Amino acid sequence: MERILVLQLKRIGDLILTFPTLAALRAARPDAQVTLVAAGAAGGLAELVPGVDRVLIYRKGKLNTGLWKTLLTGRYDLCLDFGGSDRSALMARVCGARRRATYAKLAAKSRWRRRLFDVQSEASVRALHTVDYHHALLAAAGIEAEPVSWSPDIPAAAAVRAAALCPSEPFALIHPGTAREEKYWPAERWAEVVDALGVTCRWC
Repeated sequence: MERILVLQLKRIGDLILTFPTLAALRAARPDAQVTLVAAGAAGGLAELVPGVDRVLIYRKGKLNTGLWKTLLTGRYDLCLDFGGSDRSALMARVCGARRRATYAKLAAKSRWRRRLFDVQSEASVRALHTVDYHHALLAAAGIEAEPVSWSPDIPAAAAVRAAALCPSEPFALIHPGTAREEKYWPAERWAEVVDALGVTCRWC
């Protein structure tokens, strides 16, 4: 059985944008055993992750002994590092996978990273939508995966918990921030969205 380790230690939004790629990976490798490592609060989405057999949670500030032991003994064939942090690179090293893939720009940050990852995608997150950027890593790793249509299957228990947190009246949550300046949308466009929703805007 092919064993694939997926590393995505970034925030909740980054993990969600990896979901379509995970669904495509499952479609391309239906018999593989796929393990995902997520970080902190993002691990709360474990119930929603498509095409994954196991989700491991890295908890910042903790020893994570069980996690490291699992990586050491996992006998993985392929490791896909979507995040590119020093921590995820260390996990890629510890897991002992025969092939390790990440993005060339991330691998170039240090000599040991360049030597660690034998597969490096030249895709640019500035030139591609993040979903396509993640999908490109599969192609670089030799996985011919067609994009698949995916939507979350919300567990009933999660829907109940969410309902308890939401206002009783209809509402919309708008989050206009972004980590990169070039991705900012003009304020007047957000104003048009608010007008189209027909809701009273309240800043948080």
